[in-house]
Amino acid sequence: MQVPFDLLAENYDVDFTESAIGRMQRTQVIKYLDSMEFNNPDAKILEINCGTGTDALYFSKRGLNITATDISGKMIEIAQKKAEMGQQNIRILQCNLLDIGSVFKNEEFDLIFSNFGGLNCISSIDYQLFAQAIHHLLKPGGHLIGVLMPRFCLWDSLYFFVKLKFRTGIRRWTVKETLITFNEESFPVWYYNPGQFSGFFNNNLTIRSIKPIGLFIPPSYLNGFFSRHPRLLKVLGKIESKIENYSLLSAYADHYLIHLIKAG
Repeated sequence: MQVPFDLLAENYDVDFTESAIGRMQRTQVIKYLDSMEFNNPDAKILEINCGTGTDALYFSKRGLNITATDISGKMIEIAQKKAEMGQQNIRILQCNLLDIGSVFKNEEFDLIFSNFGGLNCISSIDYQLFAQAIHHLLKPGGHLIGVLMPRFCLWDSLYFFVKLKFRTGIRRWTVKETLITFNEESFPVWYYNPGQFSGFFNNNLTIRSIKPIGLFIPPSYLNGFFSRHPRLLKVLGKIESKIENYSLLSAYADHYLIHLIKAG
């Protein structure tokens, strides 16, 4: 069965991963991940919605054991090709994120990770099943780190309001399913603020950190403009680095990083 991201896989790295904006936003995430120390050399990581495997390669190069999953067969094919280029500690599987509880029922992980909106692909109804799976799959003291899109994005509202596209400017302001378009392909997402997201886990996980990702760094749909104005983008990136620890700003950014921990 073909899924929407199959149609995006071939150009995904060019359009986002390797774009100036994509690299800047990912650098913010990697900076946070670099600060995490895994004292156990056998630490195991499960990545959800791994896309083309860029983050899986990052974990692998750190010497960590990474299992990367995605529902898109095309994304998995690209990730597998990357993993075959000398990285031995990566396992890549095609898997629906709502099936992780059954697929990995006999395993436990030190970190479960999902980058750039992967966890926005779950409805609030399905989060009950997903949260149960996370609770069983995480080791005591284990970490869940997600990078999600909140229900309000300052860039979205300012940019689309100026262009008089008011409906697009408020597209995130809803608890209902929203269709978003990436390179002319549409797929459903749900927007969650940090408090709502953490609430899905029924106090089984506690918040360690929340950080804005893309408050001053713009969304990827502005790649065209900022590719022509790299100095301006660089300035915005420097400003972003100054406010990265202001968790209250997370609900207004393009994405936010949220780090939850299971009791030890």
